[in-house]
Amino acid sequence: MNNIILIGMPGSGKSTVGRAIAKKLDLEFLDIDTMVVEREGKEIRRIFEEDGEAHFREVEHLCVLEAAKAQGVIISTGGGTILREDSVAALRASGQVFWLNRPLEELIPTDERPLGDTREKIEALYHQRYSLYEAAAHVEVVGETAEDAAEKIVEYYREGDLPQGK
Repeated sequence: MNNIILIGMPGSGKSTVGRAIAKKLDLEFLDIDTMVVEREGKEIRRIFEEDGEAHFREVEHLCVLEAAKAQGVIISTGGGTILREDSVAALRASGQVFWLNRPLEELIPTDERPLGDTREKIEALYHQRYSLYEAAAHVEVVGETAEDAAEKIVEYYREGDLPQGK
């Protein structure tokens, strides 16, 4: 059974959509950001402040590798997971990657996201990462509500219509 992997910008709804899919399909939900927090014993903002982004990305990669070993799970990635080619390769090998491509104006900055806590940072990240999301995804889910995105992905799954390759 393939995993369903969700990628997208910070605030695009990956965790919300992932939990909804997991509930609809009665599958386990793995959230990479939560795994990082549990492994490090501190919130992401503190990891960035105290240990730096490079350390965060290394721990994130280890969590991606762990999650990618699972079978038949829903995986919600961090917004920057696509910055490491080896993380993307591990995820693509473990299942189908869905890019939740929310319109830029709908991405809301929050203090919980160190790289997305201002409108300017969100816009810069969006332009910097767009092509990386596009390259990593098997399927792009554009501008849907969380519920609609979850339902669309569940339909792919139930119909066995998950795209291969790309």
